[in-house]
Amino acid sequence: MNHNLQTKRPLLLLPILALTLFTSCFSSGDKPNELSDKEKIGLYYERALRYYEMRELDRCQDQAQKGLDLDEDNERLLLILGRCYQTRGTLTDVLYAEQIFRDHPAQDDYRVAQCLAGSLERKGSFFDEASIAVASGDRFTEAADPQARALELKADANEAWQESYETYEAALKLYSGSFETLNGLMRTSVYLDRFDDSFAWSTHFLESVAESNALFSKQLKENELRGVSTVQTEKTLLDNIDLEIQIRLHRSELRYRDGNTAQALVELDEILTLDDTVAEVYARRGQLLHSLGEYQRSTDALEHFLSLSTEKFEHPNVRQAFGILEKNKQALKRARQAAGQ
Repeated sequence: MNHNLQTKRPLLLLPILALTLFTSCFSSGDKPNELSDKEKIGLYYERALRYYEMRELDRCQDQAQKGLDLDEDNERLLLILGRCYQTRGTLTDVLYAEQIFRDHPAQDDYRVAQCLAGSLERKGSFFDEASIAVASGDRFTEAADPQARALELKADANEAWQESYETYEAALKLYSGSFETLNGLMRTSVYLDRFDDSFAWSTHFLESVAESNALFSKQLKENELRGVSTVQTEKTLLDNIDLEIQIRLHRSELRYRDGNTAQALVELDEILTLDDTVAEVYARRGQLLHSLGEYQRSTDALEHFLSLSTEKFEHPNVRQAFGILEKNKQALKRARQAAGQ
């Protein structure tokens, strides 16, 4: 990952969270030819869900479509079919997903709004990538004025992101506890150059994670007392730690962008209280401390990064770390020489 803190693109690009709405209703041992249409639809749905979770998207789509052949307006099957297209992620697939969510019969369901927002967000990214490629000459265009075409594509990207942002807001009004929606609001805020909004959403996100931690910590204790399995609860708490790490990395970059390097470091310190083995944190600390002229602390952080990193020497992150280490070495040498004069 490029650690250039000046980039306007958000580092927080969390993966789309697993669908929480899907529940199993029928045993996979049932035979479709012995079931009613309603039961067949349930079985197709269960199989589609299982394939989606395994990321076997073609098989997921096949099962969802079989169910929709029996009930073309089935809300759950339409939702998982759209999600399947969205996860596949090509421009064509994203456009299919967008249309499915726009036409979905359950427009008052936060999951439909959330999925539509995600499709619009990704569509905006495709337009943005095309705009950059056309402007640089890396992508052919039949337009008489390539630069004008690049600006049109950029405007299309902003339009898609704006609708995405508004749709995420609508989803949040329908259900305020969705991590995926809050994550989307953080991202699209940055795409729209609304960095203060992104930071505000990150604060909201952290509050939601804290509420989730309190709930599941209580549940963990109750399960332990009752002798009930705690595996899933512990996994949720660990997943929440990963979420908080990514949120604080994002906040650190936003702080740095605002010129508040000290607060950017505070966000990184908060991560280390959660997990002191995250290599990326030490790489960023090294960069930030170097920019503050704290060369020895920067060196210590970067050496720690190199001890934790599993990246090869040729990786840009590693090469950048060695470059800053050399600058630190020269700066410390000059300081010692100046002190000896």
